[in-house]
Amino acid sequence: RSTDVHMTIGGDDVRATGSLHQPDTGALITNVDIEHKLSTDTGHALLHVPGITFGPNLQPEQLSRFTEGVVALVKGTVSGEGRINWSSDGEVMSTGDFSTAGMDLAAPFGPVTGLSTTMHFTNLLGMETAPHQIATISEINPGIPVDNGTITYQLLPNNLVRIERGEWPFMGGKLILHETVLNFGTPSP
Repeated sequence: RSTDVHMTIGGDDVRATGSLHQPDTGALITNVDIEHKLSTDTGHALLHVPGITFGPNLQPEQLSRFTEGVVALVKGTVSGEGRINWSSDGEVMSTGDFSTAGMDLAAPFGPVTGLSTTMHFTNLLGMETAPHQIATISEINPGIPVDNGTITYQLLPNNLVRIERGEWPFMGGKLILHETVLNFGTPSP
């Protein structure tokens, strides 16, 4: 929801700016700057996310259905920038870079504390990233708590997450998670 959208049409250009807020909580989600050229049917939208703070009053599923069943009880802040480009042939491309530091959450494999990562999205609208994203985790507890881990990952289409490698110090050695794909999508009927 927005209460401050400003739109101008002049010559060949349509421009709009405004801030978007989550309707139930009023939390600022993003500031948007949109430009569209009428003669070429091309344009872009710039998304500036100064900081979405998740907690008891705001959870990711209130913003995107892609997070349902993937994360819950999220505590922490996400900030970053995104860009959506469109062309007259109907092609839409979206990219972005978003970061969090010290986030806590519940995941299907157990509680996660102290998650820090910067994600480079190659398809922001489809929630897909480039390979080799790195996350550090203070603790993850899939049944046995493990501390100070590093995971290299990639978000794939259809709520798939490719874990390239995970590594934690463990009992004088290392606990290693070899490459695997986690499916957080809806099961087929």
